[in-house]
Amino acid sequence: MKRSRGADNPRDVNLHDFPDQDSVEAQLKFLITYAVLAPSVHNTQPWLFRVQDETVEIYADRSRALPVLDPTDRSLIVSCGSCVELFSHALDAHGFTWRLSVYPSLDNPDLVARFTVNARESDATIDERSIKTIRSRHTIRRGFAGLPLPSPFLEWLQTEAAHEAEGLCILEQFEQEGLILDALAEVERSRHEDIHYQRESASWMHPMRERSRDGIPLKKDEADPTQTCWARREQDDGTTTLGLISSRSTSPIAYLNAGRSLMRVLLIAASHGVNAAMTNVPQDADSMRQLLTTYAECDGEPIVLLRFGRTSRKMVTPRRPLVDVMLHPGFRR
Repeated sequence: MKRSRGADNPRDVNLHDFPDQDSVEAQLKFLITYAVLAPSVHNTQPWLFRVQDETVEIYADRSRALPVLDPTDRSLIVSCGSCVELFSHALDAHGFTWRLSVYPSLDNPDLVARFTVNARESDATIDERSIKTIRSRHTIRRGFAGLPLPSPFLEWLQTEAAHEAEGLCILEQFEQEGLILDALAEVERSRHEDIHYQRESASWMHPMRERSRDGIPLKKDEADPTQTCWARREQDDGTTTLGLISSRSTSPIAYLNAGRSLMRVLLIAASHGVNAAMTNVPQDADSMRQLLTTYAECDGEPIVLLRFGRTSRKMVTPRRPLVDVMLHPGFRR
């Protein structure tokens, strides 16, 4: 039987490599190749997996934390939430039924989720459309193509988004968008005056990151390209729109759920041929947080600002090999 190259590079996994005749444990390990495609701040990929029989545990890997950018690990937990949600979509797409427990152990705050999975029915089929959507989703990092957003996606934002993704708010006024982007630019200027922030960011964005299969690999002497994604528009041309993911509380569970909502939004957008640039809202950027809270009319804490659009310059960030993110069943963490 043909074997997946997923253990070497998750982005090389083939839709038809699913080990249909193997054990449930082998099938679940295969599905992790989809879970690790979740977005994470600076592409740090702060997650670890333990698979044993019909159970999958997902852990926060705090060794990949960003103490300057994310001093409370809020974004790290949001990233883990996106990974949890993506794994659940992969399970659904392959016909599994499952039960999820979040933060199931009071003694281990790094254990963020535990899936208990039932064996597939013999006649279960793979939802190829869902899998292709998972694989087509990517974070926009090199700017937008200037193409209009599809009408079906805009209709979803206006009519169904709030019901399908808790904590998502849309900023519809063009004038408000400009004020928010100006506030974000001011935050970025302040960040780049901090030598500690510069060093931390530079450690995750440089050409050698292609080898470690994490971070954001840049060409030699290339500046951070993501700033082009947050430039002001001269006119409301229908090519981008802003969204905000918020959290009603500041608990780890709330942050995990914010990450799950974020992933649901990104997958729905990808199903319409739309992706998003993303930036985490700093907890100490009071003026920007006030603008977002007022204009987005979201309850709670602003977590992630999104700019939906379409791009012709796809920048696919690498993923670590599965051997680097898998825990041995007997390893105590």
